[in-house]
This record gives sequence, C-alpha cells and structure tokens, in this order.
Amino acid sequence: MNTIAVLVCVAASALFMPAYAHTLDSVGEYRLELQWEVEPPYSGGVNALKLYVSPLVPGLELDEQPFQDGVEGLEDTIKLQLANRDSMITLLPEADDQIPGLYRAHVKVLRPGFYQANILGHIGETVVSLSMHPHEVRDAGHITFPDDYGEIRDLFVAQEALRAEQEALGASVESAASAGADLKAAVRDLEARMDALAADSADQSVAYLAAALGAAGIILGGIAVYAARRRP
Repeated sequence: MNTIAVLVCVAASALFMPAYAHTLDSVGEYRLELQWEVEPPYSGGVNALKLYVSPLVPGLELDEQPFQDGVEGLEDTIKLQLANRDSMITLLPEADDQIPGLYRAHVKVLRPGFYQANILGHIGETVVSLSMHPHEVRDAGHITFPDDYGEIRDLFVAQEALRAEQEALGASVESAASAGADLKAAVRDLEARMDALAADSADQSVAYLAAALGAAGIILGGIAVYAARRRP
C-alpha cells in the first residue's frame, strides 16, 4: 500500500470517528461545558454529569471562553439524555446551591465505554439541541479489590436451588402421571372383574333353570306313571 492510500484510509477513518471527549460547545450566545463529577469515571458507581452554562465573552475563541456569570434557573428548562448504542436515559439536572450556572444530573453507569449526552430544552429564548461526548467510562473491574467472590457464590447457590426445585417439580409431575396410569389400570381391572362376575352369574342362572326344568320333568313323569297305574 502506497503512502497516498494510507493517508486516504486515515482521513476516511477520522471522518467516521465520533468526537469523543467533546466537553465544550456553544449555543447562541451561551457557553456550555459538560464533564463528569468524578474524573475519570468508572463503571458500576454513582456519578453525575455536571453542566456549566454561562454567557459567551465577546472577542474570545471557544476554547478561551471562561465560565463566569453562570446562567441560573435552567433546572426546569433543560434536560439531559445519556445514551449508548443500546439504550438511553433522560436525566433532570438540579441546580448547584453554591455555584450559579452549574447543574448536576446523577446517574449510575453500569457498562464501560463511550457515551453521548444530549442537552435539550431552552436557555431563555435560545433553543438548545446539542450532543456532547464526556470522557470515556472506564471498566471498574480493573481496579476492583478484592474480587467479589461472595456475589458469584450467591448467584451459583441460587442457580443450584432453582435447578433442584425444577427437578423436584418434574419428579412430582412424573409421580402424578404414574399414579394416574395406575388408577386407570385399576379401573380397567375392576371393570373386567365385574364383567366376569356378571357372566358367571348368568351361567349359574341358566344352570339353575335347567336343573329346575329337569326336576319338573321328573315330577311330571312320575305323576303320569302313577296316573296310568290307577286306571282300571
């Protein structure tokens, strides 16, 4: 790859890189500065975005503008949106009691990375719709000491308890299904026995009837023989 191609690639990549650490800007006649309460910011802890609002000083470049004569009364007209690629939260800033023009919005950032802060609302008659990029949130795992094995152990114990409960529930379902099958088998066996008993009862009734008829025939035969003998 020649030198010109390298320069083109570098320039193209710069065009698509977000303006990270963009913490100073202006809207209309006002200077706005945004920064974290705790610098550098780390993930997992409660931090706050601090917004400084003051009038621009004529004749000075933006990076030369001082924060002075802060603009008050913006807690009801300004809101902050903190966003990353996945989600966004709207924060309502509170005015500082000691420093006019300073507004603070507390937030707990759980993931490290770069975030965008959208400043929306109005300052007097000036409409504000501005995106700024405070410093990168660092990974607190690199400075955590000692390691929180207790939380990991509690999570593991909870997972094991849930797994045991699921297994017990499965066993209960299988037991109930087995009991149902046994009950059905018992009902079928009882029905078969009742049918057999009914058949036996019918056979015995026929036998009794045949025996009665035979006895009746014998009696009638005896009567006929007796009557014949009595004739002259």
